[in-house]
Amino acid sequence: DRMPPTVCINGGCSMKLPRAFRWPDAAITFLLLGGEDYFRGNATVEEYIAETKAMVPPNNSTTAILFVNEMQHMPQQGLLRVVLPLMLRAISNWQSTGRAPREELRSILSVVNRDGWSGRLVF
Repeated sequence: DRMPPTVCINGGCSMKLPRAFRWPDAAITFLLLGGEDYFRGNATVEEYIAETKAMVPPNNSTTAILFVNEMQHMPQQGLLRVVLPLMLRAISNWQSTGRAPREELRSILSVVNRDGWSGRLVF
């Protein structure tokens, strides 16, 4: 559980893989998922987000998921330029305070929407 805060792009860490891995209960993790990512397969947006949430340990309350409808497997440059610094600041603040930076997390979705993207934020 001494893992540093992490940003995971495209949610590979939340997939059902052939080999099991341990996701620490206290890991501060921010997932960036894309609606146009081939990892989504044929799942609906709701199914994809629910499947991702199901991979987070039940005792983990330190994971946020930003789902961007228009994002491909690898985020477009304009999107990443906007969200990555905000995501890094949010997880750093989460670590230093020990509490989810709720307003900061919500503001990330506002910035995403302002820049012409759409999506959902779950934490």
